[in-house]
Amino acid sequence: MLLLFTLSVTAVALVEFFELLRKSGMNPMPGLGIPLGMFFLFAAYKVPDVSFQLSVSVAVLSVLCLQFARAVRGGIKHTIADISVTVFGSIYVGALLSFVFNLKDLYTDYYSKVYAYNVLAMLPLMCGWACDAGALFSGKAVGRTPFVPKISPNKTIEGAVGGLSASVAMSVLLCSLLKIGVGHALAIGLLNGVFGQVGDLSESAFKREVQVKDTGSLIIGAGGVLDRADSILFTLPVTFIYLKLFVVS
Repeated sequence: MLLLFTLSVTAVALVEFFELLRKSGMNPMPGLGIPLGMFFLFAAYKVPDVSFQLSVSVAVLSVLCLQFARAVRGGIKHTIADISVTVFGSIYVGALLSFVFNLKDLYTDYYSKVYAYNVLAMLPLMCGWACDAGALFSGKAVGRTPFVPKISPNKTIEGAVGGLSASVAMSVLLCSLLKIGVGHALAIGLLNGVFGQVGDLSESAFKREVQVKDTGSLIIGAGGVLDRADSILFTLPVTFIYLKLFVVS
């Protein structure tokens, strides 16, 4: 069920991302990029230990073989830039989201006797969403000082601090259920708060470049799938990497 859900999210988010690229004047290859993004997820689901290396290798080999075949037929339609943004899109969405399965593998090895997997999986998700909510409410309530006006004029330093605080609070709560120490919980919360906002601002930069408010309209009143997933695309790998390096090592 989780695999089907994440595959669906990846497909829709990549459709939105490639449409952004088209609006900016680029010529991506969604027919290649979407399957590659989904392959990242499937690889992490089947072989989490080598999923990233395997997927990147397949992505590079696929686009080079495709270009070679088109060159043989004398019909190259896409430039190196087109190939690059296509592979980047598949990595940006598919590879980063695939870390949910790396977390599941981590759960099987270390946390299966402590608590349910959904608590570990929800750690980066809830920290990312708590950061978004905290930044929104704090910014509206007390926000006065612009944060990054060239990228997102409505974001404030006060909102960013509120988002960071909300992420830390959520991390402490969930890490207590997973028997993860307070020091690690604070570090995870801070990292998720910082990178969650970096993820949000990165996508805002994409949208500002093509002068659109949302990446799509699938979610009524909340924009597109990519608008809702931009933070967790960063918090998922950050959480996994921190746990792998510092908590379970």
